[in-house]
Amino acid sequence: MIKAFANIFWISTPGFFQKEFSRLFSKFFSMGVSRYIIYPYCLFFGLNTDYLNQFESESGETSYSSYSDFFKRKFKVKPVNESTHVWPCEGYVCDWGLFSEKNNSMIKGQKLDLNAVFHSRSDVTQKYFFTNIFLHNHNYHRVHAPIDGTITQISFIPGDLVFLRPWFYKRTDVSYPAIRNERVIFEITDSNQKPWYMALVGGFGVGAIEISNDIKMGTQVLCGQEVAKFNLGSTVCLASPDRIEVEAYLQIVKVGQKLNLI
Repeated sequence: MIKAFANIFWISTPGFFQKEFSRLFSKFFSMGVSRYIIYPYCLFFGLNTDYLNQFESESGETSYSSYSDFFKRKFKVKPVNESTHVWPCEGYVCDWGLFSEKNNSMIKGQKLDLNAVFHSRSDVTQKYFFTNIFLHNHNYHRVHAPIDGTITQISFIPGDLVFLRPWFYKRTDVSYPAIRNERVIFEITDSNQKPWYMALVGGFGVGAIEISNDIKMGTQVLCGQEVAKFNLGSTVCLASPDRIEVEAYLQIVKVGQKLNLI
């Protein structure tokens, strides 16, 4: 029923109404009463004590003041990683492939244009690899740099707030929201002067993407450094100059987990 609502009604709803309804929805989750959702929610999704003890409220308090506060939780201690290439977020890999292959895929009767997703140039990304990571509501919703590098571009792209859940679409349609939705795009240039692109895609929620205070164009970032957070609904699309090994559809990835480059 929810899938039908997403694909038939919501997808054709004017952007103004999407944003207004999302605003009301996010307002409720910022209210104190919403904190009573947290415990049963964690129980339902099997978020055990070991997992939850990694995090704390954004305010540093020992308990969460609302569901929104829980959603925006942060690590108590930055994850340690020994790799120079890591997954930037926690979530499920729902789409991947070479740009040359994916750009020939049809989505809703149109060819997928990954360069439109990343605000990148086709002459640069001809041999690039695309990965789409869906962040479920129970996931950690902060995004980290996948490499050491320099932020050479930050772009804000307005758009709609189509639902992001990959199982709402056919496997060939999974990346449809990344084309249509509002997003923030980071271009991070590595030590070999090759750009990596991260598109943070907003879903159900208004003003859902916030860039970290210390992040701007020209900033030198370290692998695993936090660069942004989501307040509601989220997907992260990654474009890399090297192929990334993906084991399976909806493979679970964690922040700081090594990217296996092929």
